[in-house]
Amino acid sequence: MKTLKLIGKIILSLSLTVIFWFTAIYILGEIFKLNNNVSGGVAHLSVLYFWGIYFLNKENFLKILGGIFFTIGVLINLILIASPYEIQIEYATTRIFVIPALAAGIYLVFRHSIASKVFGILLLITTIFCFLLGLFFMIGNLPGFD
Repeated sequence: MKTLKLIGKIILSLSLTVIFWFTAIYILGEIFKLNNNVSGGVAHLSVLYFWGIYFLNKENFLKILGGIFFTIGVLINLILIASPYEIQIEYATTRIFVIPALAAGIYLVFRHSIASKVFGILLLITTIFCFLLGLFFMIGNLPGFD
């Protein structure tokens, strides 16, 4: 009976995650008029951060799984922030990726362990650095910088 309840929780969690993912893509794409790459990226990052934070608050193996999800989300997020773009509109719409990274860094700073606080401070510094790096790459693509 306990195993059946656990399987039900897993199936329900996965179903709600998929529903949230599709809903987030629809809302960001249709209502906020973001392009497909941005709306899909924000939805993916939201799911990774949500499950990462959820599992970080658990014990043993699940804590490790949460750390993996969280780290993957952070790496993808930093890559998206620091990426060079061809046109200015594409650069401007992708600045939304800074928000989840800053929120994740602030979340880690307020956790109890010293390792989480250090990782959060490093994440905040790296996010700002990647933002400036993306801005530096974009300056070369502005008109008049040929």
